[in-house]
Amino acid sequence: MVNPVIETDLVPGGLFDPLLAALTPTLGQGSFFQAPESIEGGGGVAALLFEHPLLIGCALVVVGALAFITLNRQEKGRLGLLAGGAIFLLAAAAAAAGYLVETDRERVRARTVELVNATGDVDAARVATLLDDEVDLLMGGRRVPGVGREVILDAIGRLEGRFAMADARAVTTQASVDDANRARTQVQVRATPEGGAPSLSWWLLNWTKDDAGAWRITRIDCLLFNGQRPGPSWVP
Repeated sequence: MVNPVIETDLVPGGLFDPLLAALTPTLGQGSFFQAPESIEGGGGVAALLFEHPLLIGCALVVVGALAFITLNRQEKGRLGLLAGGAIFLLAAAAAAAGYLVETDRERVRARTVELVNATGDVDAARVATLLDDEVDLLMGGRRVPGVGREVILDAIGRLEGRFAMADARAVTTQASVDDANRARTQVQVRATPEGGAPSLSWWLLNWTKDDAGAWRITRIDCLLFNGQRPGPSWVP
């Protein structure tokens, strides 16, 4: 399979050179599917109630059925009917609330998928709506000097119409809410350039909530690329 030829001078300072050089993975390497430690968590009771409405609803239905059966065997059929009915109504309310309420974890997860899709479409305008005014790019925990919002958007903009992805998707998305205004997501991305081979990468995104209540990215860290942690050579 022939890999696409990328004009690296389209990107200031060869910003994407290390990624472009690694677009052909060695599938035989045992570390290709390596994953960082999960960050999932921080949702509390709200996450349990609103992010898993079907689970909560089913659990309450089971409790309601057991209450009805138990009281009915004790010849308290009317009380069992009232208790079971009340719990069934509670189950319906919990399920409805779960589908109507979007938690912060769900919001940052959705915006993470949106970022992957926008980047895969090489759409700088859409990416811009997700970035904070101050954003850092890191490779394996090392900050890339001089690279912020404008450089990232300019790099993507220079690739528009000249570089295309056959497929780019978020395979796994994890989220953790640290406090009311800070959150993190960790996403595994599968990307396949047109005419090229697929790659797998893991990214850690830091989010902050702005004054309007929208979550925006303040830091982007490439943790693993095709199972390899970016080394010092990845940082100009």
